Amino acid sequence: MRSRAWESLLKLGVTYSLVMILASLALGVTYREVSKAYLSSLPLDKSLLASYYLSLMHGHALVAGALLVTTLLVITYLLMKSGVLSEGDLMGLRKAMVVLVIGSLAAVVLLTYKGLVVATNYVGLGSLGMANEALFDGDSVVREGIYGVSHLLLGIGVTWYVIKLMKASLRLGKS
Repeated sequence: MRSRAWESLLKLGVTYSLVMILASLALGVTYREVSKAYLSSLPLDKSLLASYYLSLMHGHALVAGALLVTTLLVITYLLMKSGVLSEGDLMGLRKAMVVLVIGSLAAVVLLTYKGLVVATNYVGLGSLGMANEALFDGDSVVREGIYGVSHLLLGIGVTWYVIKLMKASLRLGKS
């Protein structure tokens, strides 16, 4: 049984997961090289502090971008093969996946931006707080608003997707 909605959802999820796996590898290299170039002259404790956000990029891209999406696709596939997901369910799941992907991508891009700004400004500004304030030209409202929206989209996408899967799995239990 081939479903256009399933193929569309699968294409979106697999493509995004593969892109995020490659991105996580590139972000790991970026962390290493930026830390070496900008922070090697600092004592170890200050270097670790200044590279903190950079160190998170690789893992966030891998987990939020690839592992989460892949896990949701596997669960979706199992429920689809069990016959509990309709074409309408799959279309709704694709919409939720789009929101999840946008939120995940925004969060990883913003974390990368934050990591790069903090690491490259830490030496000149002398503290993590001051380097953090350099984000978005020091506009804390814009900074917090953008970070909040990205995480909100990610949370809405994941929650929406999981709720749709839970409703489908309840139908499985009733049959």
